[in-house]
Amino acid sequence: MPYAILEKEMEELDEAQQNAVVMFVRFLVSQKKDGVPSSFSYDKPRGRVSSRAGERTKKVPLFGALKDKIKFIASDFDEPLADFAEYM
Repeated sequence: MPYAILEKEMEELDEAQQNAVVMFVRFLVSQKKDGVPSSFSYDKPRGRVSSRAGERTKKVPLFGALKDKIKFIASDFDEPLADFAEYM
């Protein structure tokens, strides 16, 4: 799309919409500078996955999704809470 057409369409927007467009462009530029790929891809798909339109989706199990993500658990994690002593 030529820039002249974009400029013409931008002029038709109100100020709030123009600001939103500017912020979105800045967001896209910041992603490019940070080395984030333009299309996000994941090693292992989670949830419902379909490789083609019209193909049935299959359920991918989420078991082990947080493996190696938890770095620290407090030593008193499993201790009963004093506030709930009467319920336990």
